Amino acid sequence: MLESMIRFTVRNPAVTLVLTLAVAVFGWQAWTEKSVDAIPDVSENQVVVVARWPGRSPQDVEDQVTYPLATELASVRNVKEVRSLSGFGFSQIYVVFDEPLRLLPSGAIDDFYEARTRVLEKLAAVADILPEGVTPELGPDATALGQIFMYTVDGPYDLATLRSVQDFVVRWELQRVSGVAEVAGVGGMLRQYQVDLDPDALRHWGVTPGQVAAAIRRANADVGAKTIEAGGAEYLLRGLGFIKGIADIEEVTVGHMTSSGFAPAAAAGMAGMAEMGGGSGAMAPAAMSAPDANEPHRPVLIRDIGRVALGPEFRRSALADGSGELVGGIVAMRFGANPREVIDGLRESVLRLNDPANGLLPEGVRIHPFYDRSQLIEETITTLEEALSHELIITILIVLLFLAHIRSSLIIAATLPLAVAGAFLSMRVLGLDSNIMSLTGIAIAIGTMVDMAIVMTENIVRRVEDEGGSRPVAAIIEDAAVEVAPALLTAVSTTIISFLPIYFLTDMEGKLFRPLAWTKSLALAMAALSGILVVPVLCRLFLVAR
Repeated sequence: MLESMIRFTVRNPAVTLVLTLAVAVFGWQAWTEKSVDAIPDVSENQVVVVARWPGRSPQDVEDQVTYPLATELASVRNVKEVRSLSGFGFSQIYVVFDEPLRLLPSGAIDDFYEARTRVLEKLAAVADILPEGVTPELGPDATALGQIFMYTVDGPYDLATLRSVQDFVVRWELQRVSGVAEVAGVGGMLRQYQVDLDPDALRHWGVTPGQVAAAIRRANADVGAKTIEAGGAEYLLRGLGFIKGIADIEEVTVGHMTSSGFAPAAAAGMAGMAEMGGGSGAMAPAAMSAPDANEPHRPVLIRDIGRVALGPEFRRSALADGSGELVGGIVAMRFGANPREVIDGLRESVLRLNDPANGLLPEGVRIHPFYDRSQLIEETITTLEEALSHELIITILIVLLFLAHIRSSLIIAATLPLAVAGAFLSMRVLGLDSNIMSLTGIAIAIGTMVDMAIVMTENIVRRVEDEGGSRPVAAIIEDAAVEVAPALLTAVSTTIISFLPIYFLTDMEGKLFRPLAWTKSLALAMAALSGILVVPVLCRLFLVAR
């Protein structure tokens, strides 16, 4: 098989050169469009579950939310470990999954989203064991290394206004960028409506804080009804009730005073429904009977029992520099996305937001990025590219010095970039990213890659000189290539086989070193193919005996 391939390439140089040119072109394209990151993603395959229970102590959260959730999630298939964190009003659970051996990184993406699906299915079945109002949800589909972009939102406004701009304008624009998993706001004040109840007024009217909260919750809603047909047109009935300002909250009716005392609005509504046939008598106890139509009653409003104002939500963190507090955001990249493409998309969105002609931001507000991973990526890749280019140049010079033959040296030198291009083309086909480990594999393989072409060229030149033109040059080249090709292939195979244990490393070690083993093996394989199939053709076309 190998001998037939060699003789075919030598006898059909045009076909060989076209295929070689195609590999070079597509390899260059793969190099320019490669997915680049600084280091491999060595994080575990984990799913983050977040549950909020506002106002509860860490101990209550641990006992009633974290422990039941962690116990149930530990039973999910292929779960290796469950870690949990309980804080004031929130719970975080980290579900770590066993990772099967994946020789190629493409399977890791499937494992990642399959794990999220399993956890999501389990969460749907644990709602009954959690306190009322607690709804666990999945964290973003990003890893611990996914934070790639950070920025501040600056302007001549207070921290609460800037945080609102961040949460309701900047965040939504940046989340539209392809590959973004989450945009988390940091710093500033989360603006909220706050009702400060007067204890004396509550005692006077006989109102409880729970009744106040229920009244506000009930009033802040739009409701729909049926339709009315009039004049050949159909009109939709809606009840508009969303709260839009402080005055709307102040006018919310908590209940009313009657001769028998305070009657909550909800109780009066239930009793009225019972009297109109909207419910059974069992649903309307005597204590909740509606007041007589002629009985005087006074509505109790929110403004009668407290003061409504805008204020900041309770916070436990801040973003600041030497000049004071700031408002900003952190962008997390979706697992498996291309960091360079995501960062470029974020930069374009920031430029669009900062353009006053678009009118997306309030006057004077600007976004100032202060960190993105592109600098680290560019410096890492530039360093390795320089090392690769220097190695290529030094190797070519050494070949020229020791062979003392310009044409054969150029043939040998041509196989190096061709093998590197073939390695990048193979990386693209296999889904391997370019990072400091994968490019290092190519760098350390260059010294061995050149050996194939040197041995093949030297043997061809020697056979042509020895036979002194007694046979056609093409036949001599075929025999010379067939003579050393098995030995070259054996030498490369031995080196590649020596890296097999690295492919079977697991966990963090495998994710870190497997790209290096892949790229080194691919580079050596491409160098062997170039030396065995391409060098004889180049020797036939351009080489003459010394």
